[in-house]
Amino acid sequence: MEARNPSPSPVRVLIRPPPSSSAATTATGNTSSAPPPSSDGVVVIGFIARRHDDSTHLLNRVIDSNVFASGNLDKPLLVDDEEAKEWFKRRRISYFRDRDKGILFLHFSSTRCCSVHDSFEPSLGFDSVVEEHEFGDLQGMLFMFS
Repeated sequence: MEARNPSPSPVRVLIRPPPSSSAATTATGNTSSAPPPSSDGVVVIGFIARRHDDSTHLLNRVIDSNVFASGNLDKPLLVDDEEAKEWFKRRRISYFRDRDKGILFLHFSSTRCCSVHDSFEPSLGFDSVVEEHEFGDLQGMLFMFS
């Protein structure tokens, strides 16, 4: 009898569906009026993880390069605003741009939860410190993809 893995690691792969045949026929018949695609664009790929160290190995495998963690090729996103500095004490956004391929890799992770390490009171409008921290994480995800 085979032993089953009770908790396989979740991996999601997004695949763009092929173009419909009607769109392909109209595009081939009308090629003289359409400008060539621009090569100046950048594709942004974002990775979100609960902890930075847990996900860097997977990220390096996905991009087939030792960029994150020990590769030290990713750069942390730094800001000068005092309010943003406070936000970044508990979160990390780093990035790596592959100029040859036109891809920007973003990595967002929480570095620590304030309820475990600090004795802060929740701000107005939040029921708990954990809820406030999760709200901040959502802000980070919105920032990454805007």
